[in-house]
Amino acid sequence: MILLSVFLFTVTTKNKLSNRLFGVYLLVIAFDLIGFFTNKTILYPNLHILKTASSLLQLPLFYLYVLAACYTNFKIKKGHILHALLFIIFVVVFKIYGFTHTSLMIFEVVGELQYLGYIIAIFLVLRKYRTVYLENYSNANYAIYKWLIQITVLSCIAHTFVLLRWCLSNSLYREYIINLNILISISVLLIAVFFVLKALYQPELFTGVNINLEPIKLSIEKKAQQTAIQKKGLENKYLKKLTTFMN
Repeated sequence: MILLSVFLFTVTTKNKLSNRLFGVYLLVIAFDLIGFFTNKTILYPNLHILKTASSLLQLPLFYLYVLAACYTNFKIKKGHILHALLFIIFVVVFKIYGFTHTSLMIFEVVGELQYLGYIIAIFLVLRKYRTVYLENYSNANYAIYKWLIQITVLSCIAHTFVLLRWCLSNSLYREYIINLNILISISVLLIAVFFVLKALYQPELFTGVNINLEPIKLSIEKKAQQTAIQKKGLENKYLKKLTTFMN
């Protein structure tokens, strides 16, 4: 994953932002997966805190990547730092209170709620992208929509393993957690490889649309509202003149 990230940071392309966001996304995943192969991070409390809390950065980065891949003029703004708010909060919480049962339970619940919220947001972005692309481009190409929707669905499937691990950790079948961790790491790796192979063999996937474009239906509704407001304004103006004339 690190090598793939280096490639994404250095490759020459017009879509530098999306590549860099995906590169950072891969690095965060690789950092989080360290725990599957070694427990030495426990020897370094600050590093262990960052590794644990880093899972709260994955979905925000993926969400921003989807936006950058879909829209050619998407830019990172200062307000986007709010996507890292939960990560910062739990770094502080773990630093002050440590990895207590209560703090870890809250962390897991918040993580699941965050995942659900971002997955819904990603599907909404993809739906809008599909609508805008079909209505504004004559040579409609489903490629980018298809592979982003595929990777999102695969992410949902992989996340079910995480939920299953959480259930097993609170049951009598804890001995299966090690095998499940291996399955999770393999699934995450396969998803990341799928991403990169698509980017390498289908560079046209990075053809986005203008983020300011809106679906035609919404555009028509807005124009209709503006026309109605203008018409009402003219009617009021003429009525005022007529009233003045009659007086």
